[in-house]
Amino acid sequence: FAKKINEIKHVHINEGLLHAAALTHDIDKNAKKLPVRAILEAMNEDEVLEKCALGLKRCSEVNPCPMHHQYKVIKKQLKDLFEMKTIQNLADEMLM
Repeated sequence: FAKKINEIKHVHINEGLLHAAALTHDIDKNAKKLPVRAILEAMNEDEVLEKCALGLKRCSEVNPCPMHHQYKVIKKQLKDLFEMKTIQNLADEMLM
Protein backbone atom coordinates (compact mmCIF):
# COMPACT_ATOMS: atom_id res chain seq x y z
CA PHE A 1 0.00 0.00 0.00
CA ALA A 2 2.84 2.42 0.79
CA LYS A 3 4.19 1.90 -2.73
CA LYS A 4 0.82 2.89 -4.19
CA ILE A 5 0.68 6.00 -2.00
CA ASN A 6 4.07 7.06 -3.36
CA GLU A 7 2.70 6.68 -6.89
CA ILE A 8 -0.21 8.94 -5.99
CA LYS A 9 2.22 11.76 -5.20
CA HIS A 10 2.99 12.02 -8.91
CA VAL A 11 -0.29 11.06 -10.54
CA HIS A 12 -3.54 12.97 -10.71
CA ILE A 13 -6.38 10.53 -10.13
CA ASN A 14 -9.01 10.95 -12.81
CA GLU A 15 -11.93 11.19 -10.42
CA GLY A 16 -10.47 14.31 -8.86
CA LEU A 17 -9.95 12.72 -5.46
CA LEU A 18 -6.36 13.84 -5.14
CA HIS A 19 -4.13 16.28 -6.91
CA ALA A 20 -0.38 15.77 -7.25
CA ALA A 21 0.18 17.93 -4.17
CA ALA A 22 -2.27 16.03 -2.00
CA LEU A 23 0.30 14.32 0.14
CA THR A 24 2.19 17.53 0.73
CA HIS A 25 -0.78 18.69 2.75
CA ASP A 26 -2.53 20.59 -0.03
CA ILE A 27 -5.58 18.38 -0.36
CA ASP A 28 -8.52 19.29 -2.55
CA LYS A 29 -11.24 20.52 -0.18
CA ASN A 30 -13.77 18.05 -1.55
CA ALA A 31 -11.39 15.13 -1.07
CA LYS A 32 -10.40 15.81 2.54
CA LYS A 33 -13.32 13.95 4.04
CA LEU A 34 -13.33 11.01 1.66
CA PRO A 35 -12.34 7.66 3.14
CA VAL A 36 -8.98 6.14 2.21
CA ARG A 37 -10.98 3.44 0.45
CA ALA A 38 -11.67 6.08 -2.23
CA ILE A 39 -7.98 5.89 -3.20
CA LEU A 40 -8.28 2.14 -3.69
CA GLU A 41 -11.47 2.57 -5.69
CA ALA A 42 -9.95 5.25 -7.93
CA MET A 43 -7.02 2.94 -8.63
CA ASN A 44 -9.31 -0.07 -9.18
CA GLU A 45 -7.62 -1.83 -6.25
CA ASP A 46 -10.60 -2.03 -3.89
CA GLU A 47 -11.24 -5.69 -4.72
CA VAL A 48 -8.37 -6.49 -2.35
CA LEU A 49 -10.83 -5.80 0.48
CA GLU A 50 -13.22 -8.42 -0.88
CA LYS A 51 -10.93 -11.25 -1.92
CA CYS A 52 -10.29 -14.55 -0.21
CA ALA A 53 -7.15 -14.58 1.97
CA LEU A 54 -5.75 -17.39 -0.17
CA GLY A 55 -6.94 -15.88 -3.45
CA LEU A 56 -9.44 -18.65 -4.11
CA LYS A 57 -12.34 -17.70 -6.39
CA ARG A 58 -14.77 -20.21 -4.92
CA CYS A 59 -14.30 -19.30 -1.26
CA SER A 60 -17.57 -18.36 0.46
CA GLU A 61 -19.60 -18.92 3.60
CA VAL A 62 -20.97 -22.09 1.99
CA ASN A 63 -17.62 -23.28 0.66
CA PRO A 64 -14.97 -21.69 2.93
CA CYS A 65 -11.23 -21.98 2.48
CA PRO A 66 -9.19 -23.09 5.53
CA MET A 67 -8.61 -19.44 6.55
CA HIS A 68 -12.07 -18.08 5.72
CA HIS A 69 -13.62 -17.75 9.16
CA GLN A 70 -10.52 -16.26 10.79
CA TYR A 71 -9.82 -13.90 7.89
CA LYS A 72 -13.44 -12.80 7.79
CA VAL A 73 -12.90 -11.00 11.12
CA ILE A 74 -9.65 -9.40 9.93
CA LYS A 75 -11.21 -8.37 6.62
CA LYS A 76 -14.04 -6.61 8.45
CA GLN A 77 -11.50 -4.69 10.55
CA LEU A 78 -9.54 -3.77 7.44
CA LYS A 79 -12.66 -2.54 5.64
CA ASP A 80 -13.65 -0.49 8.68
CA LEU A 81 -10.18 1.08 8.81
CA PHE A 82 -10.27 2.05 5.14
CA GLU A 83 -13.76 3.50 5.59
CA MET A 84 -13.10 5.40 8.84
CA LYS A 85 -9.69 6.91 8.05
CA THR A 86 -9.98 9.89 5.73
CA ILE A 87 -7.58 11.13 3.10
CA GLN A 88 -6.88 14.11 5.36
CA ASN A 89 -6.00 11.75 8.24
CA LEU A 90 -3.63 9.86 5.96
CA ALA A 91 -1.91 13.03 4.75
CA ASP A 92 -1.58 14.36 8.30
CA GLU A 93 -0.01 11.13 9.53
CA MET A 94 2.42 10.97 6.60
CA LEU A 95 3.70 14.44 7.45
CA MET A 96 4.43 13.56 11.07
